[in-house]
Formats: sequence, C-alpha cells, structure tokens
Amino acid sequence: MIGEVIEAHLCHAGVIAAIHRVCFEESWNEKSIAEILKMAGAIGLLVCAKNKRPKGFILLRIAADEAEIISIGIVPESRQKGFASILLQKAIKLVVMSNVIKMLFEVAEDNIAARALYEKFGFQIVGRRSGYYRHSSKKKLDAIIYSLNISDM
Repeated sequence: MIGEVIEAHLCHAGVIAAIHRVCFEESWNEKSIAEILKMAGAIGLLVCAKNKRPKGFILLRIAADEAEIISIGIVPESRQKGFASILLQKAIKLVVMSNVIKMLFEVAEDNIAARALYEKFGFQIVGRRSGYYRHSSKKKLDAIIYSLNISDM
C-alpha cells in the first residue's frame, strides 16, 4: 500500500491548511479548517506516505442522508500516485456505514484530473454552477456538480 489514511482532528488543522495552501489559489487558513472540523457531521481524513508524511486530505460533511465533499487536496509532488483514490475510497466506505444515500461534490470545469477520478468512482454530473470559480487570470470557470448514488453500491 502506498499510504495510510488517518482520521483528522482539530490538532491537524494546521497540516490540512498547509496542504490546502499549496493546492488552491484561494486557500483556507488553519482557523477556517478548524471551523470545518468542528461542524456537526464533519469528517476529515489525512493520507500519509509510508514515511508518515501527510500527502493529502479530504474534508466532508454528512447531513441527514447526504454527504458533501467540502474539499480534497493532494500536494503537487504526490499527485497521480494513488493518494486521492485512497482518500476517496475510505470516504465512500465511511458514508456507506452512515446510511448516506448520495454523496455530492463540485469541481472546477478545467480540473480534468479530479473529474476523471470522480468519474472512475462512479460519480455522475448532475449540474453546473455558472462562473462559480475565479482563477488568478480573472477568468471565471463553471463548477461541475457530481453526485454518487450510495444506495446503488
């Protein structure tokens, strides 16, 4: 196995914020991550390499019978190595055990690697938010909304 998944707690907010900072143009700080982890139904997971170094995270929230992936990120030098698949697989297992019916996520339309990952796991496009993301180039990008029917698994 390439990595180990551990549950993220408030003490991991700084680590998650550091990963978020190298993954996204508009990053969240440690306080923002901590607030997410404190939310009812929030789940945070970290994936670490064999040497125990954190390589990525996923934040999700379960509310009633739905789970929403709030954010997922893998440090750039560790992308395309299976860490995101490990995280997503573990997150799906957790929501299945929580009687969730569907799992939702949105991603920028130009994030081809992330879209391929979700589609590999069976996520289907269910909507679009026009101009939702703004990149440093000031270009607005649509958010593609994906859903996974957990009840079909």
